[in-house]
Amino acid sequence: MKRTLCIRPLCRADYRRCKELMAQVHALHVQNRPDLFRAASPETLAAYYRDELAEGERLSAVAERDGVPVGACLVSVKTQAKGQTILAGRSIACVEALCVAQSCRGQGIGTSLMRWVAERAAALGLDSVELSVYAFNNSVRSLYEGLGFQVKSYHMEYLRNIKREERNEHDLL
Repeated sequence: MKRTLCIRPLCRADYRRCKELMAQVHALHVQNRPDLFRAASPETLAAYYRDELAEGERLSAVAERDGVPVGACLVSVKTQAKGQTILAGRSIACVEALCVAQSCRGQGIGTSLMRWVAERAAALGLDSVELSVYAFNNSVRSLYEGLGFQVKSYHMEYLRNIKREERNEHDLL
């Protein structure tokens, strides 16, 4: 029997139900970039995302099978007013996090969530859907590229505290 995937808007009560999903993604970030991310309990993560996304319009979604969350996409909407900056006025759906249960990856859930967000963003007349992805996260980067996302800019860092033996001739210091 094939189980149906249901995608719907994420509501405040869902953050508590999706905390394990968020914890799986956060653990990946802590493992790969402990200089940027600290370990946190699932409850702390749920509260963080709930508070981060509390203000303004959101397009966040949850994917469920038999009423159980198997994925979530946390999205905020950001608007640059026309004429107030040197930038063109734009409204952007910003994907803050995409979480799919580890046991359900590779089943099209992330793709379905991202398509749901893109459809809602288009219906609202938003200019784009944008996101950031860490360089170490090849699998999700491949998912985004497969959906048509393109590199808009490169966000780079220089780590001043790198040990001398780890540097090469191109390093600044």
